[in-house]
Amino acid sequence: MKECRCRYDLQISNMMKSAKVPIEFLNATVNSFQTDIYKTKESQERAAVAKKIAIEYVKNYKRFKELGKGLYLFSETKGSGKTRLAVSILNALIKRYHIRGIYTPNLLDEIKKKFDDDNHSAYEIIQQFMDVELLVIDDFAVEKATEWSEEIYTKILNDRMINKRPTIITSNLSMEQLSEKFRSGRIDSHLNKMTLPVNLPEEDVRGYLAQQENKRIIQMILTSKSD
Repeated sequence: MKECRCRYDLQISNMMKSAKVPIEFLNATVNSFQTDIYKTKESQERAAVAKKIAIEYVKNYKRFKELGKGLYLFSETKGSGKTRLAVSILNALIKRYHIRGIYTPNLLDEIKKKFDDDNHSAYEIIQQFMDVELLVIDDFAVEKATEWSEEIYTKILNDRMINKRPTIITSNLSMEQLSEKFRSGRIDSHLNKMTLPVNLPEEDVRGYLAQQENKRIIQMILTSKSD
């Protein structure tokens, strides 16, 4: 007997909800990642390389998992497509391999909130981020570096590294800038071992897409018939 499609869709929906995939990116796929929306040829070529790496990562995930390798998506420009591509990879891996993943746009804030709300030990609070099969950390290290933040990041990254659990990270800081921000050198050392660097273009495509969407809405309003 064939499994009911609606049952499969519900299972995937629940897994994506559990992974905290943002509503905006629920239907985002790696294949639909647009490279021609970038304005310069250099940006289009860089976006095409990033897309190719993402596609191959999904195809060969089992091998990357054996190596404990994730991706480090980097661009200094906000809205360059880092988050869109990272979540697209997560979506694809949930649908293809039924992995358990977590997306977090503010890892340290989540941990701080749990410290305030729950009566648990520090280990219990960060354990979910250490144990999940695939962790996607968005906007990594945007906050001010403190001894506490470096300790938390190091604890999570070190545990994931030694247990070969892949981590996908987006950041507006290069590895070199990370070494300047976190002086102990542990953060960039872990990430150099755990991830492959992927440079995204220095263009704000989120702004381009917003303009296109607004144009479509205005056109729809202008062409609609009055009641």
